[in-house]
Amino acid sequence: MNGDRIGRSLRRVEDPRFLTGQGRYVDDMEVPGQLHGIVVRSTHGHAVIEGIDTASAGTMPGVRGIFTAADVDADGIGPLPCIAQVATVAPLIVPPRAALARDRVRHVGDPVAFVVAETRNQARDAAEQVAVAYRPLPAVVEATAALAAEAPLLWDEAPGNLSYRFERGDKAAVDAAFAEAAHIVEIELVNNRLVVAPIEPRAAIGHYDAAADRLDLLLTGQGVHSLRQQLAGAVFHMPTDRIVVRAPDVGGGFGVKNFLYPEWVLVLWAARRLGCPVKWTAERGEEFISSAQGRDNHTRGRLALDPDGRFLALDVDTVANLGAYLSTNGPGSSTNSPASAMGGVYAIPAVFMAVRGVFTNTVPIDAYRGAGKPEANYLIERLVDRVARRLALDPVALRRRNLISHFPYRSGLGITLDSGRFAANLDENGASCAGSASRAFSRHREARRASAPRSASNRIPASPWCLAPSRTAKATRPAFRRSPPICWDCRSPHSDLSRPTLGQSKAATDMGELARCIWEARRCIRQCRLSYLRAVRLLPICCRLMRAR
Repeated sequence: MNGDRIGRSLRRVEDPRFLTGQGRYVDDMEVPGQLHGIVVRSTHGHAVIEGIDTASAGTMPGVRGIFTAADVDADGIGPLPCIAQVATVAPLIVPPRAALARDRVRHVGDPVAFVVAETRNQARDAAEQVAVAYRPLPAVVEATAALAAEAPLLWDEAPGNLSYRFERGDKAAVDAAFAEAAHIVEIELVNNRLVVAPIEPRAAIGHYDAAADRLDLLLTGQGVHSLRQQLAGAVFHMPTDRIVVRAPDVGGGFGVKNFLYPEWVLVLWAARRLGCPVKWTAERGEEFISSAQGRDNHTRGRLALDPDGRFLALDVDTVANLGAYLSTNGPGSSTNSPASAMGGVYAIPAVFMAVRGVFTNTVPIDAYRGAGKPEANYLIERLVDRVARRLALDPVALRRRNLISHFPYRSGLGITLDSGRFAANLDENGASCAGSASRAFSRHREARRASAPRSASNRIPASPWCLAPSRTAKATRPAFRRSPPICWDCRSPHSDLSRPTLGQSKAATDMGELARCIWEARRCIRQCRLSYLRAVRLLPICCRLMRAR
């Protein structure tokens, strides 16, 4: 790119075809002679496969093949690799993940058989006739529960369902800081599991050129080079130059289309086996039990502070749910990725984090939308808010006091930040939020005035500073009105708030506008309880601004 284009908005060349419906996605494409595949999936979270009866399905119209793990294994197809490079305490335990489940299924949606037919409907009809005999086993879906001694064991090679232990930071320094800390605040958080749902479900077409002994995979994917290397090396055991991986237009991915999936292996293998291109497109419900999912971890964090409210140390312990298998980069999203953001934008001299990766009877976890960094930022910001409430400190002032201000800065986990304007960002966004709230409630006030005009005798004299109703308002209070509500931010009655002084700061000016808006909103309690509740919600904002003046 030319130097004069750096920092400038560039016109996108692909937009016209997307806006006019001319995009080309995998499901739009048809290859001459192609067949269609449907995956038969487990309906159990954990079960032994006692038998698969394909006789009835195999005689249905258009069916060209019904394949199980035995067929795939007979051709020497290797397991899907996990390529994450993580410096674990002990070697990473990576159980084999076959394209089709062998002997046992370990999560709902685990692939059991692959049905190929001349049309998609024929393949779907035949798949419904495949009879799989299961012997259900106890299942565990929570990572913390999977660590219990009595929890069902997913893999013999992973005692206690533990795949890895990961540690980073200076534990001795953290322990010393906590021993001398004036204040210690703890929090336990759950980052819930997320199902990824791009507009375009996953899809692929596998083709085999017998003359050149070359496999061609057309897929809705984000990273074709890594997929090519994994398919050539670990799965098909062939030179990389004999596999071609291509991606046309992709309808969203959020990271989930970066990874190697059993379906990519199946369409290529079936195409080579049958001598015809094979196409597979996921259904929306199928994606919810087969595509990699995100997050799902339980974290306990502790923050140590000195008497002045400065951060001394951060201690983090996480139990990460990995699902039933290790996905392509699965372990990285709970180890390397959060480590690069742990502590956020705050100067914390000592940081230590420990992670345990655990197998459960759930869909495998992998990188999604930042992969670990949102979890790290969520943890530290929640801790800071809890410190502010526990010690009765202004949360904005507490943040400003601990922001990184000198660069380059080396974090407690060894990450170097070369620049940043964190304090300026905090001030600018705080002022913007206050102004937006003021304008929003001003518009609300004007709208209510226009829709419900009142007579002069029914107007309550407004005081720009007092948040409690005046004596003249008592006669018009509805029956449900009781004592002044307690602010859930500062835990004090809002009627005790002091009068601010105009001109001291922009925060004070914004606070005055908010106070007026709250007063106007409370005037509506004669008509609607909802308006009163809306007013109460603004009280914490006003309290913060008063304390910040």
